[in-house]
Amino acid sequence: MFRASLRLGLFGGAFDPAHRGHAHVAIEAQRRLLLGRVLWLVARRPPLKEAGGVSSFQERWKSARAMTSSMTCSMTRSRGCGEKFLVSDIEEAFGMTFSDEVLWSLRKALGEYDLVFLSGSDGFAEFLHWRSWRFVGRLVSLAVCSRRGTDLQARLGGAARALPCARRGAMLRLASGGRNKRRHRGFQGRKGGGEVRWGFVSMPCLDASSSALRGGVRS
Repeated sequence: MFRASLRLGLFGGAFDPAHRGHAHVAIEAQRRLLLGRVLWLVARRPPLKEAGGVSSFQERWKSARAMTSSMTCSMTRSRGCGEKFLVSDIEEAFGMTFSDEVLWSLRKALGEYDLVFLSGSDGFAEFLHWRSWRFVGRLVSLAVCSRRGTDLQARLGGAARALPCARRGAMLRLASGGRNKRRHRGFQGRKGGGEVRWGFVSMPCLDASSSALRGGVRS
């Protein structure tokens, strides 16, 4: 399923519900980072969300499936777009909750792939609260995608200072491989040297959020 490219994007989240902002991030990251596929990882029980405040897994999984199905070729500006964005239920199927165990399972199964975990700048601001965040940073490359209102906090926050290769306030560009290698700068840090490979990916922002959509449904 993934052999079309050895660079696979991993897009994790609650998707409660999935919305056009999620689609926008997935599309822009796929284009800018030359990802062969983007795998949407629907969280079984988001650890940082309040208990009882999250819709059921099946509702959120169906929401993500509906969103990826509606991502037309005109949105992605390419052919065969339906094959580029896939939704996974791995967390529910195997009873996983935390990102470290999910990413470790994927790393073991897809050892030959360059795995790029996509995080919004708002999620990156909480990265140091993730379980085994240092381990997570060594399993995958971390791409921090712009989100309106949270970029500055992410760039100057604790995670940006704590990661081994960080430079405070710096905009780091992710490396891309193959024919477009000259167009991008590499990850900060030495590949295979035990350092976290990460960087910010600047992209246009959309005013869309799951909380706002949930509020609209309730009202």
